[in-house]
Amino acid sequence: MDGELPNDSSIPPSTVVYRRISPEWYGPPGEETKRVTSAAFQDKQGSLSVALEVVLLELELTPDVVLANHPGYGLVSLSVGLLRQLNLGVIKEPTEAEPWHGCVYGKKTGSVRSRLSKEAKLIRAPIPAPNERS
Repeated sequence: MDGELPNDSSIPPSTVVYRRISPEWYGPPGEETKRVTSAAFQDKQGSLSVALEVVLLELELTPDVVLANHPGYGLVSLSVGLLRQLNLGVIKEPTEAEPWHGCVYGKKTGSVRSRLSKEAKLIRAPIPAPNERS
């Protein structure tokens, strides 16, 4: 089992995951056409935090709850199927504050982060701080 990628096969490939997007991961600044940058998918602790749609539905919650207590942040969605195509694993890792919490494990190379950036569907754009607005 050592070396195996954490992956919960009970999460169907059609499931959507949501990721909070910091205003600094949405750019380029000052340009009319903005996109989520690949920095949004850089993991610094071995995994990416996400919200699992399947759990939100079980709890009868909307994706808006993911943004609670995160003013200015935006939200993107990705499919679990895409994550698995990119050799990433998805597992449930609920917390007391976020029972819908999950993690995406696996190597996020530059090309993987770039693909995630391109495939991410913007649900809600981040709002830059007043001094960052153009």
